[in-house]
Amino acid sequence: MAKQKKIKAGFLIFSLQGGGAERNVLNILRYIQKHTIVPYIISIKERNDYEREYAAEKKYITPLLPDKHIPLLLKPFKLLEAFFRFVKLVRREKIDVLIASGEYVPFYIVTIASFILKKKSVLVVGTNIIAEELLQPFLLKFFGHILFIISMRRADAIICVSNGLSKTIISFYGISSHKVHTVHNGIEKQPVIYKSQQHLPDQYKNFFRNNRIITSMGRLEHQKGFDHLIKAFYLTKKHIPHIKLILIGQGKSKEQLRILVQSLRLQSDVLFTGFLEDEKYQLIRNSDIFVLASRYEGFGNAILEALTIHTPVVSTDCPYGPRELLLKPNADYKKPLIYPYLGTYGVLSEPRPAHAPFQSEIDRLDHSLSEAIIVLLKQPSFAHKLFPIHRNTAQLMANDYCRIIASI
Repeated sequence: MAKQKKIKAGFLIFSLQGGGAERNVLNILRYIQKHTIVPYIISIKERNDYEREYAAEKKYITPLLPDKHIPLLLKPFKLLEAFFRFVKLVRREKIDVLIASGEYVPFYIVTIASFILKKKSVLVVGTNIIAEELLQPFLLKFFGHILFIISMRRADAIICVSNGLSKTIISFYGISSHKVHTVHNGIEKQPVIYKSQQHLPDQYKNFFRNNRIITSMGRLEHQKGFDHLIKAFYLTKKHIPHIKLILIGQGKSKEQLRILVQSLRLQSDVLFTGFLEDEKYQLIRNSDIFVLASRYEGFGNAILEALTIHTPVVSTDCPYGPRELLLKPNADYKKPLIYPYLGTYGVLSEPRPAHAPFQSEIDRLDHSLSEAIIVLLKQPSFAHKLFPIHRNTAQLMANDYCRIIASI
């Protein structure tokens, strides 16, 4: 009997900067069935915020460009350099399947390279690119839409991280449903639980002492709705005075958020921690609730991490992901809900559009999120079922990727 040939799969990602998509690809690398799939992670930029945590996986990672600031005028030339280095690497290693593990630049590089080299290609949609597209100026929106359609129609498979995202990709871009697959993100649950059970670091103990704690986590950017959360926290504090807010993450909106905190005189009540690795789980576990206030998502990894360590969750019912995590995996997005909605594993608040048209609408949605937070904080007997430990594991996610890669 002939020995089955291993499939060489190259995962292209922009960088391994701290984030959900980056951790996902590293978990796939860690858990993929290496007796059938030979994985390569190719990062366009060299940055790796998970170098210590995923030290054993470093040998599989190849950067194309150093992690240096690139002036705007030089970016097209640097991207062209990255493209040629990527093609050279694919040829040298004889990679069979090219996988874009991030939208935009990885999509376009994989699409062109797979056409030139006659390779199979897979696109991974990890965020709500439709919502992002609608926020862009007209010309960027027009050309971006065309590029996405070309990329998706040329791809042999498209992996979306939620059912809602899969259905929207099919309808919005006119993609054949047979090549669109849903693979929910997965995490390493036992390590997350173990890390969360370690002692709370001393520098946070005074902040926690005699206070109710709300924690949130993610990139400090418009999409994640931290401005929405800060204003909802301000309203919540009028009802529950001894309450504090912890924001875990880094991003380009940090200074704007600090200014908002100052304008509301919340400097002593809001803690910005920056990017954290292990400590974030201890903070979330010791918090009263976790809040995700995103305007849109692809899945919502932070919710999954909070549920895994049994911290009650409030989330905006944004498209897509939170409804599938807090209600059920096949949740119907067309079903109207009355907010705040008490789901199986957490509370959903009214979704906030990327751009609310009127200040009165913005204020109303801030009050809606505050109401959901108060509902959960004032109902300690709210019967949360323990999130199933067997759901959304990194191993299940990697197995699904193996199946899809082998099928094309």
